Amino acid sequence: MSTVIKGSALSSALENEAAKEPHFLQFVPAKIKSNDEKAKVKPFFNDYISENKDNGQLTTILRGRPFNGKVRDLGSFKAAIMKMPKSANTVEDDEITSHPIGVCDKMTVWNYDLPSDKGTDPLSKALTYAHMASIMNKD
Repeated sequence: MSTVIKGSALSSALENEAAKEPHFLQFVPAKIKSNDEKAKVKPFFNDYISENKDNGQLTTILRGRPFNGKVRDLGSFKAAIMKMPKSANTVEDDEITSHPIGVCDKMTVWNYDLPSDKGTDPLSKALTYAHMASIMNKD
């Protein structure tokens, strides 16, 4: 099975759209079940984000639980948000066609009860692995 990406994943229009929102891409350590409904994230989550000006630490509340967060710069990497097909009926010849709907160079990462320091969130671990992999694969 392979994935075919239609369009340019790094188009400037998508990057500009993501740059408008300070928390366009967020990692939340929770499972949310949905019936393909759009979530009202801004009025119920983003509008309640507060920032400590001294250390850049963010706080918010999700369903009564306090979250600690921080905006992480992805460095030389970019995150592409892809739209996948809703059903397997769109799969042809073992290929899934996806379309980019956003590109980011930063991500807001949230933790339940840990401060958002480097190393305590999955994004920091993934970026460390990606950096090591890019070093090992250089010619």
